[in-house]
Amino acid sequence: MKIIDKLNKRVKPLNYKKTHIYRHILKNDELLDEVDVDSRPSDEIDLFYLEVLVNALLNRKAIIDAFDEFKCEDGGDMYDMLEYGERQRLFNQDIKPLLERLPHFKTNAGDSIYIPCFNPEINTWYRNDIQRVFLNQHKNIIEKQDIFLDTPEDIYGMSIFKTDFSSLLNVYETKEITVYYSVEFTTLYFFDRPNKRFLYALRVEGEKTTEKITGKDLQVLAILCIEENYGDLLDYMVGRTFIEEKLYKKLIKSV
Repeated sequence: MKIIDKLNKRVKPLNYKKTHIYRHILKNDELLDEVDVDSRPSDEIDLFYLEVLVNALLNRKAIIDAFDEFKCEDGGDMYDMLEYGERQRLFNQDIKPLLERLPHFKTNAGDSIYIPCFNPEINTWYRNDIQRVFLNQHKNIIEKQDIFLDTPEDIYGMSIFKTDFSSLLNVYETKEITVYYSVEFTTLYFFDRPNKRFLYALRVEGEKTTEKITGKDLQVLAILCIEENYGDLLDYMVGRTFIEEKLYKKLIKSV
């Protein structure tokens, strides 16, 4: 692991406040305020959790906004005239194109999840029966849901980062470790899969890197790190210009 630490010191990490992800979070921080989640990440790992949560809350807002528009059609006269079931049928028909565009995923049980900070049942209310959300009994259930930074992961596991709610790319995984990659940070992140715990990161791109980082590069680097095959790791990184020859000669002596 000392080799990884020394490799990471060769580059100055990107300030997360300069990333597109952070600007996206900051732009929608009022949604986080509504659920009492701090919009200021302590590090880039928190940033990825916030990204998922913000995108979930944006979906909820989009669905509720669409329902508000539906209720106001024709000055609200049509909505008032319709019975509960007919309202829902028409709204579900109207919202179908929106649901196709919004990020979502399916669970192993086949539930479509649009708001991963809520369980599958509550997702069904928003997706199929939005009027329930505003009935006192169901409204109280939603309001009592505690939402934290890692709630989507707690409910749906680390696979949440494999969905369109996250900008991370799933690079490689074993039974014990999952590896993700951030294009903005040009960094691999290693997680303890069973315990859903961040382990360490590897900064891939160096200051004098000339080669374009490929999917094959990321897989090879991930495997070599997991296997702790640091000799081959250094060989590969210098061959792809991810590290400089001078650093390579220094580090290879300690392998």
